[in-house]
Amino acid sequence: MDYVITGEGEAALPLLVDYIKQGRQPDDLDGVGYRVNGKAHINPKRFFINDIDAVPFPARHLLDFTRYTIQGRPYTVLITSRG
Repeated sequence: MDYVITGEGEAALPLLVDYIKQGRQPDDLDGVGYRVNGKAHINPKRFFINDIDAVPFPARHLLDFTRYTIQGRPYTVLITSRG
């Protein structure tokens, strides 16, 4: 099954993973969309993160920088947007 998360995924993604592990449909998860028998279901987005500082920075220390190089130097790009 395919899923989408509308809006911010920081809170919804871990919950969606739990639902999938439990074999449950995410019919009540905030901002999650999915298909059942070819019909799309998208739960309305009701919760938004108002304090952007509450969202942690990406855990870049978990990357293996030897895999991401340009001319032998570590290189990664992080592009984000909000709004």
